[in-house]
Amino acid sequence: MSQYVLDRAYQVEQSGGVARYRVVASTQTQDGCAYPVHSNAGGAIGITTHGQSIQGKSVSVRRIGIAPCEANAPIPLGAHVVASGSDGKVAAAVLPFAEYSTPGSSDYIRYTSKLSSTDLPITRVKHVVSSPNQTLGLAVSSSTLLVTPATDGSGDVASTANDIVSAINSDPAISNLVSASTHGAAGTGLIDDVDAAFQESLGSLNCIGIAQQAATGDGDVIDVYLTL
Repeated sequence: MSQYVLDRAYQVEQSGGVARYRVVASTQTQDGCAYPVHSNAGGAIGITTHGQSIQGKSVSVRRIGIAPCEANAPIPLGAHVVASGSDGKVAAAVLPFAEYSTPGSSDYIRYTSKLSSTDLPITRVKHVVSSPNQTLGLAVSSSTLLVTPATDGSGDVASTANDIVSAINSDPAISNLVSASTHGAAGTGLIDDVDAAFQESLGSLNCIGIAQQAATGDGDVIDVYLTL
């Protein structure tokens, strides 16, 4: 199996230098690099493969492939990661989510995006109760996830939060876009026709890559598949 990596030398513009396995971003100097200015900052060019303590000297930066990265907190396996702050460590990205009801309520559902693209295919979840004897259904139309709860012969809703969550996560197409969870709530509450908007667009997430290992806490070094 072929493996491809791209390492490139950059001049360190960071006062005090940079440590190994850290995110670095481009600077105003041509071929210069420094730590990101804040968490989730844009402009990242890669991960340092070794440390360089002297400002003005060169450091090797991995731009393509899998790179060891130092975490600043626990990171789940498979999580998208972003720069955690101005020290160049990485943290798990908090992907956009939409909420039906309020956390802890029996009808609470959290819809979480699975994508880290700037082109968010779903920006809203719409729950549609329109007629008696409708079956539980899911569809995507014009950037909206349409959730059709089941109803009885009188048109009263029969689908619970647990029913919706199960349907979302078992649908081969929809589950590639979003996941659903009651987030620890009972999930026994019935779902009505209430809309839910995602709280932010994925375009605001400057993901570095995808964690190939889990980090248990600050200082752990994990492999990250770079998606810069």
